[in-house]
Amino acid sequence: MPHAKSRYVLASVITILVVVVALAITGMHSVPEPERFSEYAPSPHGPIVISGPEDFTAPGAGFGCECVRQGSGTQADPYVIAGWVIRASTAHGILIIETSTHFVVRDVSIYGEASVFNGITLQHVENGRIETSTVTGNSDGISTLSSSNLTIVNNNVTNNGVGVHLEVSHKNIVQGNSVSDNREMGIFVRGSYNRIVNNTVARNGFGGINIDGTIPQAVFDVVSGNIVTENGGYGVGLWVAANSVVSDNIVSGNGEYGGIGLSEMSYNNTVTRNLVERNSGNGISVLEGSSANNIVLNRAKGNGDGASTFDLFDDASGSGNVWSNNDFDTSSPRLSPLMYPAGVFNSILDVTHKSHKLQSSYAVR
Repeated sequence: MPHAKSRYVLASVITILVVVVALAITGMHSVPEPERFSEYAPSPHGPIVISGPEDFTAPGAGFGCECVRQGSGTQADPYVIAGWVIRASTAHGILIIETSTHFVVRDVSIYGEASVFNGITLQHVENGRIETSTVTGNSDGISTLSSSNLTIVNNNVTNNGVGVHLEVSHKNIVQGNSVSDNREMGIFVRGSYNRIVNNTVARNGFGGINIDGTIPQAVFDVVSGNIVTENGGYGVGLWVAANSVVSDNIVSGNGEYGGIGLSEMSYNNTVTRNLVERNSGNGISVLEGSSANNIVLNRAKGNGDGASTFDLFDDASGSGNVWSNNDFDTSSPRLSPLMYPAGVFNSILDVTHKSHKLQSSYAVR
């Protein structure tokens, strides 16, 4: 691929404002600490199906789910489904569809024994909360379809196909979960205005956290404060994503596709304040026509082999990507200051490529 011309761009107020505005997104929609109700002794229960508000019923009701411990279904007093141990070998462990009734699933254990069914499935649902539950051995651990205003918090999701799967789902929060050892993906998101924060995502077979904007768009998503480590393929990936923020994550020890990657024409995203280290592939990469992204204030060390994969990598297929004030050891020739004519940079960088730190901004055109 022929190299495009590159030109120096001074750090500007505009770039700073873009980053500040993007970071402001990360402060929205914080999740309050969950209120604790009375604990219930773990008890076996068959697969739970709720297809409308009338199915939220208490044990012994003779109809509906017979799974509700307390509550009236309002925002102030949600239905509580708690304390059940469910085997998901013949059906989804919990299936809730077509409701905006407020509910909480809490302290539930769902196991599937390599099942083809999901642990928890929510379809066309709003106003639900899943917390402090264990979901293991299923197809998807926790799966949503066309759902919004959900909170998935403090769960242990392990040994499933995909850990947490949000499909065509918007305005949801996935926070504080341990998502590990799933066969494919840790957290897969297809949708907008979702917040993926403060999770530990480790040792998943292919990828850690995936934001996918193929159908529908993925815009204004936030991936922040996560520990993403030792996943087989990559740490954090954005595909066809826009106006999203990847910030304050620790992304380390992931596979051949690297730490953080923006691809397939992802645009106007901000990647900032991440610690990206010891990934087999590129630390932070911008690929496949991705443009107008801001990669600033990251620390990328010990990624790639320094010959074909680097701490920082741009494949030259996009335009207007700003790389600024990153602390790194190696970079692709497209970004390497040693490959530019004298006078392109304000700062003089260590020619041995040890602990380079950009003191000025530059853009790839």
